[in-house]
Amino acid sequence: MYMDKSFCHEYIVIKNNTKSWRFACKQNRIVYRVRDENGDWGEEIKLLDNAAGDFSVDMDSAGSLHLICINTKGELIYFVYNGSHWYNKVLAVFPLDRYKLKYLTISCRGKFINVFFAVCSLRNPSICSIQHNFWNGSKWENFKVARITSDSGISPFFVGYDHVGTIHLVYKAPRLGVEQLFYCRFRPEYSVWGNPEKITTLSGRDTYHYALTNNNDTLHLVWNYITNGVNHIKYLQRTRISYQRAVWKNDSIITDEGADNEQPLFYIIGNTQWVVWIHKDLMLGSFSYDEGKNWTSPVRIDTPLDCRLKIYKVILDNSEYPEVSVSLAYGYERDGDVIIPVIDEVLNGEHPKAEEQNISVDVDEEKIKEYAVEAKNFISKLVEEVSKIEGKKKEIEGMIMKHTDEIKQSYNDLEEFKKEVQRLGERLEQIKRENSGILSAINNWQNKFKEHQLALEEMTNKHIELWEKSKSFSERGLIRKILDYFK
Repeated sequence: MYMDKSFCHEYIVIKNNTKSWRFACKQNRIVYRVRDENGDWGEEIKLLDNAAGDFSVDMDSAGSLHLICINTKGELIYFVYNGSHWYNKVLAVFPLDRYKLKYLTISCRGKFINVFFAVCSLRNPSICSIQHNFWNGSKWENFKVARITSDSGISPFFVGYDHVGTIHLVYKAPRLGVEQLFYCRFRPEYSVWGNPEKITTLSGRDTYHYALTNNNDTLHLVWNYITNGVNHIKYLQRTRISYQRAVWKNDSIITDEGADNEQPLFYIIGNTQWVVWIHKDLMLGSFSYDEGKNWTSPVRIDTPLDCRLKIYKVILDNSEYPEVSVSLAYGYERDGDVIIPVIDEVLNGEHPKAEEQNISVDVDEEKIKEYAVEAKNFISKLVEEVSKIEGKKKEIEGMIMKHTDEIKQSYNDLEEFKKEVQRLGERLEQIKRENSGILSAINNWQNKFKEHQLALEEMTNKHIELWEKSKSFSERGLIRKILDYFK
């Protein structure tokens, strides 16, 4: 089996339980084929003969097809197919000798049409931006979602919706020299993008990530994470994404020990969540029955040894397959058709029930015995460690109970002291009321004392004045003359 690690410019639109449309870009031509009711593919039909790389297709709720592409003139062209005719409109012009466009994405929701792409100037290719052309039902609007500075170029980004139509976007960008994943969202009714927020730090530039939303307002995120030389697949989810303060949770490592785990993708089939990836040219998968809280050990998914796996864009008619959420999927060509493992089982009505997943696993009895012995020894060590942990747990619980009792006693003492202070306050208030009359009488006596004191001071002053006058008369001999007169 050979894995084509590049994105495949081939899109599959699935309707009425058959792969009704297949689009491809071949030799700068965008072509498509239609499958009739008998299951036979028709001849290739040319839509555009001067395409310049990326294109994207989507289908709205009415079954109309929408396509976005760029031609060799640098024109960003929007096509729509109403069931009988194609119509087109040039949304913008980016001369190819000055700009480079990548990862064109078109997505439809209700009356809204969203076109995303990454663009950078050839003069300064390390500075890119993610741009958004938005049809609001009456006119086109343009937004610059994020500006990214990176020597390694821009990576794919992924968009999804919640039940109210808010757009959720996940992209990779460096910050302070470290690659990180970011998240932001767009409210169509207000035509406003929110500020980007960091999700997690990545382990290297070549890290691949993928995101998918479902009807339960959950955003599922998977990515490569390299630690100690091992390339793991990690998983994270954000629930209730229609709310502003939604949180990320259920951070999990999906893969077992081993290297060469690459390009994870995510499928949702009924109540089962699937993560699929490539491991040494084998297609592996792990699934969860409880919304991503727990994951099974990786299992091998059946694919022919001589097949060439590619990543296809799969578009489902939600009215026909409401239980399936998928965007990118691994597939291969066989007898002129495209086979999508796991997904085709659902589309053909053969998907097994959760308790009887029909996935082949390579069996080696000797290895199983070895694994059994290793597992037994490992479990014994785990039991011993658990016993130690339980002992430590009881010791900690005893210490906690001791401190709890001390805290409780201190609280009771504090309450008693609080009551004493309250009683003292009440006594002081009572004494204040009882002494209020005494204080009033003391104030009256103080006032009378001040009055008598002033009167005494006044009499003293008069006495001094008379004494001074008498002294003056004595000095003049007047008194003596009067006394002599009466002798």
